[in-house]
Amino acid sequence: MQPAVFLEANASAKDQYRRDQTANPGFRWVMSRKANVLSSIRSGRITIQQACSAYDISVEELAAWEEAFLRLGPKGLYATRRKDV
Repeated sequence: MQPAVFLEANASAKDQYRRDQTANPGFRWVMSRKANVLSSIRSGRITIQQACSAYDISVEELAAWEEAFLRLGPKGLYATRRKDV
């Protein structure tokens, strides 16, 4: 079962990102958003370069998310780390 895709079918990544920020001034990179971006890249819907440009994140940050996900699964994408992880 694949996670829901963050991007809407008829919206560019940049448009979706702007809507999220506008609709929610406290926009944060929570686990589900990170997972959806990673899923979109892995499925080929967007490239790494498109994701970095659209979501204003660095390649290094994206690589850190991927590494954390591969190491710890979805829990690795939490914004704050638990001490027992």
